[in-house]
Amino acid sequence: MHIHAFSPLEVMHGAETLNLTVSQFLGKLQEAGLKTLPGTAAEILSDDIRALICPDKLNTEQWLNVVASATNLVCQPPPPSCLVMLTITVTGQSIC
Repeated sequence: MHIHAFSPLEVMHGAETLNLTVSQFLGKLQEAGLKTLPGTAAEILSDDIRALICPDKLNTEQWLNVVASATNLVCQPPPPSCLVMLTITVTGQSIC
């Protein structure tokens, strides 16, 4: 069975609830059958803006940690569109 589930926010919440690191939690999910994480649509990875429009979600560092951890564990990360956003944010390049 191919399990495709859990947003970065859900992964972080699960890890915190069980007092595990994100990597440990993703490892347990992977052992249970998790293969991929769904895309998260267009993420705004600017903490100033996130604090205004979605203060109850992960900050940029937490979001990047979950996505990087998933990539390192061979769970497939969110679709390339999110990774393009990640690249643009990290390098500071503008797409406009």
